[in-house]
Amino acid sequence: MNVLLTGISGNLGYEVSQALKTRALNVVAMGRSNSIFQGTNILCDLTDDKDLIYSGKADCIIHCAGVVKFHKSGNPNLKMIKKVITLAQKKNVPVYFVSTAFVYRPNKLNTEFNNNYEQDKYLSELELSKSGLHHTIFRPSVITGNSTTGHIQNFSGYYTIVDHFLNEIQKSFDNKKVLRFPALTGFSNILPVDKIARDLVQCVVGGNTGIIYLTNPRPPKASWVFNQTMNFFGLSDKIELLDCTIEEFEGLNLTQEENNLLLFSKHF
Repeated sequence: MNVLLTGISGNLGYEVSQALKTRALNVVAMGRSNSIFQGTNILCDLTDDKDLIYSGKADCIIHCAGVVKFHKSGNPNLKMIKKVITLAQKKNVPVYFVSTAFVYRPNKLNTEFNNNYEQDKYLSELELSKSGLHHTIFRPSVITGNSTTGHIQNFSGYYTIVDHFLNEIQKSFDNKKVLRFPALTGFSNILPVDKIARDLVQCVVGGNTGIIYLTNPRPPKASWVFNQTMNFFGLSDKIELLDCTIEEFEGLNLTQEENNLLLFSKHF
Protein backbone atom coordinates (compact mmCIF):
# COMPACT_ATOMS: atom_id res chain seq x y z
CA MET A 1 0.00 0.00 0.00
CA ASN A 2 1.48 3.35 -1.09
CA VAL A 3 0.36 6.26 1.06
CA LEU A 4 0.85 9.93 0.16
CA LEU A 5 1.08 11.81 3.45
CA THR A 6 0.99 15.56 4.01
CA GLY A 7 1.86 17.38 7.22
CA ILE A 8 4.68 15.09 8.32
CA SER A 9 6.44 17.96 10.11
CA GLY A 10 3.32 18.51 12.25
CA ASN A 11 2.33 16.81 15.48
CA LEU A 12 -0.19 14.31 14.12
CA GLY A 13 1.41 13.89 10.68
CA TYR A 14 4.70 12.77 12.19
CA GLU A 15 3.03 10.22 14.47
CA VAL A 16 0.90 8.96 11.56
CA SER A 17 4.09 8.37 9.55
CA GLN A 18 5.48 6.29 12.40
CA ALA A 19 2.25 4.31 12.75
CA LEU A 20 2.24 3.61 9.00
CA LYS A 21 5.86 2.45 9.08
CA THR A 22 5.14 -0.02 11.91
CA ARG A 23 2.65 -1.65 9.53
CA ALA A 24 5.32 -1.82 6.81
CA LEU A 25 3.35 0.50 4.54
CA ASN A 26 5.18 2.61 1.98
CA VAL A 27 4.99 6.30 2.88
CA VAL A 28 5.63 9.18 0.48
CA ALA A 29 5.89 12.40 2.47
CA MET A 30 4.75 15.59 0.75
CA GLY A 31 5.94 18.81 2.39
CA ARG A 32 8.32 21.74 2.49
CA SER A 33 11.15 19.86 4.17
CA ASN A 34 12.67 16.40 3.80
CA SER A 35 14.85 16.56 6.91
CA ILE A 36 12.38 14.95 9.31
CA PHE A 37 11.44 11.83 7.36
CA GLN A 38 13.78 9.03 6.32
CA GLY A 39 12.10 7.80 3.17
CA THR A 40 10.59 9.08 -0.06
CA ASN A 41 9.95 12.82 0.00
CA ILE A 42 8.17 15.12 -2.44
CA LEU A 43 9.12 18.74 -1.78
CA CYS A 44 6.14 21.04 -2.18
CA ASP A 45 4.29 23.89 -0.49
CA LEU A 46 0.59 23.27 -0.10
CA THR A 47 -0.05 26.96 0.52
CA ASP A 48 1.38 28.19 -2.78
CA ASP A 49 -0.39 28.37 -6.16
CA LYS A 50 1.36 25.42 -7.80
CA ASP A 51 -0.35 22.08 -8.42
CA LEU A 52 0.75 19.02 -6.49
CA ILE A 53 2.71 16.73 -8.79
CA TYR A 54 3.39 13.07 -8.13
CA SER A 55 4.04 10.59 -10.92
CA GLY A 56 4.40 7.45 -8.81
CA LYS A 57 1.86 4.93 -7.61
CA ALA A 58 -0.55 5.90 -4.86
CA ASP A 59 -3.34 4.04 -3.12
CA CYS A 60 -4.59 6.90 -0.96
CA ILE A 61 -3.77 10.35 0.39
CA ILE A 62 -3.73 11.09 4.12
CA HIS A 63 -3.97 14.86 4.47
CA CYS A 64 -2.67 15.89 7.91
CA ALA A 65 -1.20 19.26 6.95
CA GLY A 66 -2.95 22.24 8.46
CA VAL A 67 -2.50 25.89 9.32
CA VAL A 68 -3.45 26.06 12.99
CA LYS A 69 -3.28 29.79 13.60
CA PHE A 70 -6.63 30.38 15.26
CA HIS A 71 -7.17 33.90 13.96
CA LYS A 72 -5.11 33.84 10.77
CA SER A 73 -6.86 35.69 7.95
CA GLY A 74 -8.03 33.89 4.83
CA ASN A 75 -8.71 30.19 4.40
CA PRO A 76 -5.34 28.44 3.99
CA ASN A 77 -6.75 25.02 4.91
CA LEU A 78 -9.40 25.31 2.22
CA LYS A 79 -6.70 26.21 -0.29
CA MET A 80 -4.69 23.13 0.68
CA ILE A 81 -7.58 20.65 0.49
CA LYS A 82 -8.40 21.90 -3.02
CA LYS A 83 -4.87 20.99 -4.15
CA VAL A 84 -5.11 17.58 -2.47
CA ILE A 85 -8.49 16.95 -4.12
CA THR A 86 -7.09 17.79 -7.56
CA LEU A 87 -4.24 15.30 -7.12
CA ALA A 88 -6.56 12.62 -5.72
CA GLN A 89 -8.88 13.00 -8.71
CA LYS A 90 -5.96 12.57 -11.10
CA LYS A 91 -4.82 9.46 -9.23
CA ASN A 92 -8.38 8.25 -8.58
CA VAL A 93 -7.59 7.53 -4.93
CA PRO A 94 -9.45 8.16 -1.66
CA VAL A 95 -8.62 11.04 0.66
CA TYR A 96 -8.35 10.78 4.44
CA PHE A 97 -8.62 14.30 5.77
CA VAL A 98 -7.73 15.47 9.28
CA SER A 99 -10.12 18.22 10.36
CA THR A 100 -10.97 19.11 13.99
CA ALA A 101 -13.60 17.95 16.45
CA PHE A 102 -14.42 21.59 17.14
CA VAL A 103 -16.38 22.01 13.92
CA TYR A 104 -19.09 19.89 15.52
CA ARG A 105 -22.42 21.63 15.99
CA PRO A 106 -25.23 19.71 17.76
CA ASN A 107 -28.09 19.29 15.28
CA LYS A 108 -26.48 22.07 13.23
CA LEU A 109 -28.21 24.60 15.49
CA ASN A 110 -25.68 27.30 14.66
CA THR A 111 -22.99 27.94 12.10
CA GLU A 112 -20.95 30.40 14.16
CA PHE A 113 -17.38 29.44 14.98
CA ASN A 114 -15.06 30.31 17.84
CA ASN A 115 -12.25 31.25 15.48
CA ASN A 116 -11.22 31.39 11.84
CA TYR A 117 -9.44 28.03 12.08
CA GLU A 118 -12.66 26.16 12.87
CA GLN A 119 -14.51 27.84 10.02
CA ASP A 120 -11.64 27.14 7.61
CA LYS A 121 -11.66 23.44 8.51
CA TYR A 122 -15.44 23.31 8.14
CA LEU A 123 -15.26 24.81 4.65
CA SER A 124 -12.52 22.31 3.81
CA GLU A 125 -14.79 19.46 4.86
CA LEU A 126 -17.54 20.78 2.61
CA GLU A 127 -15.13 21.05 -0.32
CA LEU A 128 -14.05 17.43 0.09
CA SER A 129 -17.63 16.22 0.55
CA LYS A 130 -18.76 17.72 -2.75
CA SER A 131 -15.71 16.48 -4.68
CA GLY A 132 -17.20 13.08 -5.42
CA LEU A 133 -14.08 11.35 -4.10
CA HIS A 134 -14.17 8.37 -1.78
CA HIS A 135 -13.17 10.01 1.48
CA THR A 136 -13.04 9.94 5.26
CA ILE A 137 -13.01 12.95 7.56
CA PHE A 138 -11.27 12.61 10.90
CA ARG A 139 -12.16 14.99 13.69
CA PRO A 140 -9.55 14.73 16.47
CA SER A 141 -9.89 16.54 19.77
CA VAL A 142 -7.10 18.38 21.64
CA ILE A 143 -3.73 16.78 20.89
CA THR A 144 -1.08 16.38 23.56
CA GLY A 145 2.36 14.73 23.55
CA ASN A 146 3.27 11.09 23.01
CA SER A 147 1.84 8.91 25.79
CA THR A 148 5.19 7.20 26.36
CA THR A 149 7.81 9.88 25.75
CA GLY A 150 5.82 13.10 26.03
CA HIS A 151 7.38 14.16 22.71
CA ILE A 152 5.52 16.71 20.57
CA GLN A 153 6.75 18.08 17.24
CA ASN A 154 5.30 21.58 17.59
CA PHE A 155 3.87 23.63 20.42
CA SER A 156 0.36 24.28 19.15
CA GLY A 157 -3.19 23.95 20.48
CA TYR A 158 -3.07 23.23 24.21
CA TYR A 159 0.58 24.25 24.33
CA THR A 160 -0.26 27.62 22.78
CA ILE A 161 -2.72 28.24 25.62
CA VAL A 162 -0.06 27.31 28.18
CA ASP A 163 2.44 29.62 26.50
CA HIS A 164 0.01 32.56 26.72
CA PHE A 165 -0.63 31.87 30.41
CA LEU A 166 3.09 31.77 31.11
CA ASN A 167 3.67 35.04 29.26
CA GLU A 168 0.90 36.89 31.04
CA ILE A 169 1.86 35.46 34.44
CA GLN A 170 5.42 36.63 33.86
CA LYS A 171 4.12 40.13 33.18
CA SER A 172 2.12 39.91 36.41
CA PHE A 173 5.33 38.90 38.22
CA ASP A 174 6.97 42.04 36.97
CA ASN A 175 4.02 44.14 38.14
CA LYS A 176 3.71 42.19 41.41
CA LYS A 177 0.11 41.22 40.66
CA VAL A 178 -1.85 37.98 40.93
CA LEU A 179 -3.53 37.05 37.67
CA ARG A 180 -7.28 36.39 37.91
CA PHE A 181 -9.12 33.95 35.67
CA PRO A 182 -12.52 32.18 35.73
CA ALA A 183 -12.56 28.74 37.36
CA LEU A 184 -12.97 26.23 34.54
CA THR A 185 -15.99 23.95 34.35
CA GLY A 186 -16.73 20.97 32.15
CA PHE A 187 -14.14 18.67 30.60
CA SER A 188 -11.04 18.92 28.41
CA ASN A 189 -11.08 16.33 25.65
CA ILE A 190 -7.33 15.80 25.41
CA LEU A 191 -5.69 12.72 23.92
CA PRO A 192 -2.04 11.71 23.30
CA VAL A 193 -0.95 12.18 19.71
CA ASP A 194 0.28 8.60 19.25
CA LYS A 195 -3.10 7.16 20.25
CA ILE A 196 -4.90 9.41 17.77
CA ALA A 197 -2.41 8.39 15.06
CA ARG A 198 -2.80 4.70 15.83
CA ASP A 199 -6.59 4.81 15.56
CA LEU A 200 -6.45 6.94 12.41
CA VAL A 201 -4.16 4.47 10.65
CA GLN A 202 -6.36 1.59 11.77
CA CYS A 203 -9.30 3.30 10.07
CA VAL A 204 -7.28 3.85 6.89
CA VAL A 205 -6.16 0.23 6.72
CA GLY A 206 -9.67 -0.95 7.50
CA GLY A 207 -11.19 1.23 4.79
CA ASN A 208 -13.50 3.09 7.18
CA THR A 209 -15.48 5.94 5.67
CA GLY A 210 -17.62 8.85 6.85
CA ILE A 211 -16.89 11.27 9.69
CA ILE A 212 -14.84 9.69 12.46
CA TYR A 213 -14.23 11.37 15.82
CA LEU A 214 -10.87 10.66 17.45
CA THR A 215 -11.61 11.69 21.01
CA ASN A 216 -11.12 10.67 24.62
CA PRO A 217 -14.08 8.59 25.88
CA ARG A 218 -13.17 9.55 29.46
CA PRO A 219 -11.90 13.13 29.25
CA PRO A 220 -10.46 14.71 32.39
CA LYS A 221 -12.12 17.69 34.02
CA ALA A 222 -10.95 21.02 32.65
CA SER A 223 -10.16 22.17 36.19
CA TRP A 224 -7.88 19.14 36.70
CA VAL A 225 -5.96 19.87 33.49
CA PHE A 226 -5.59 23.51 34.47
CA ASN A 227 -4.43 22.71 38.00
CA GLN A 228 -1.98 20.04 36.84
CA THR A 229 -0.49 22.44 34.31
CA MET A 230 -0.09 25.26 36.80
CA ASN A 231 1.36 22.87 39.41
CA PHE A 232 3.89 21.58 36.87
CA PHE A 233 5.24 25.10 36.38
CA GLY A 234 4.96 25.95 40.07
CA LEU A 235 2.51 28.77 39.37
CA SER A 236 -0.61 27.75 41.27
CA ASP A 237 -0.17 30.57 43.79
CA LYS A 238 0.10 33.12 40.98
CA ILE A 239 -3.46 32.53 39.70
CA GLU A 240 -6.65 33.51 41.52
CA LEU A 241 -9.54 31.48 40.12
CA LEU A 242 -12.87 33.31 40.26
CA ASP A 243 -16.28 31.66 40.50
CA CYS A 244 -17.69 33.28 37.39
CA THR A 245 -18.22 32.73 33.69
CA ILE A 246 -16.02 34.10 30.90
CA GLU A 247 -18.78 36.61 30.14
CA GLU A 248 -18.94 37.76 33.78
CA PHE A 249 -15.17 37.94 33.91
CA GLU A 250 -15.18 40.17 30.84
CA GLY A 251 -17.27 42.72 32.72
CA LEU A 252 -14.75 43.10 35.55
CA ASN A 253 -12.12 45.80 35.87
CA LEU A 254 -9.35 43.73 34.28
CA THR A 255 -5.64 44.38 34.26
CA GLN A 256 -3.87 44.52 30.90
CA GLU A 257 -2.52 40.99 31.45
CA GLU A 258 -5.98 39.63 32.32
CA ASN A 259 -7.50 41.32 29.30
CA ASN A 260 -4.82 39.87 27.03
CA LEU A 261 -5.57 36.38 28.33
CA LEU A 262 -9.31 36.94 27.95
CA LEU A 263 -8.93 38.00 24.32
CA PHE A 264 -6.87 34.91 23.56
CA SER A 265 -9.11 32.51 25.48
CA LYS A 266 -12.21 33.63 23.60
CA HIS A 267 -10.78 31.99 20.47
CA PHE A 268 -11.36 28.60 22.08
